[in-house]
Amino acid sequence: TMHDVLGFPESMIGHFSLAEGQGIASLVVRNKRPDTVLDFTQETRFEAPAIIREKRILSAVGPCP
Repeated sequence: TMHDVLGFPESMIGHFSLAEGQGIASLVVRNKRPDTVLDFTQETRFEAPAIIREKRILSAVGPCP
């Protein structure tokens, strides 16, 4: 569940969560190491949540949990 945001609506705090296998956070938790996404439109390691397309987010960094 989101606890803070950068680039997303603050209304998502406490209300938005990812399903298993969704988002870069799932990848980072599964592999227990940080990772990056250079282009969400080409990503095959996990499902990108709809908000990524809605906000036209292209890349991301997933720090270690």
